[in-house]
Amino acid sequence: MKDYLVFLGENYYPLGGWEDFRSDFDSLEECLNYIESQDACYRWAHVVHKNKIIKVATTKTQDFKNHVWEFNEYESA
Repeated sequence: MKDYLVFLGENYYPLGGWEDFRSDFDSLEECLNYIESQDACYRWAHVVHKNKIIKVATTKTQDFKNHVWEFNEYESA
């Protein structure tokens, strides 16, 4: 498994844990590009590196045709 893990989900139907896992990547930039390329049904994303959430993404708009992602830095203990 690569260093960065991406989890994506819908607001109303999260599957929970590994069920929301989508892919793994070698860099944070690859993760962000992947998230931004995904279907508009996804409303949140988490990027995890070595057991720490380092990026949290949520959509800024409710327009499913014109997704605008907002990325926030976060580091869990």
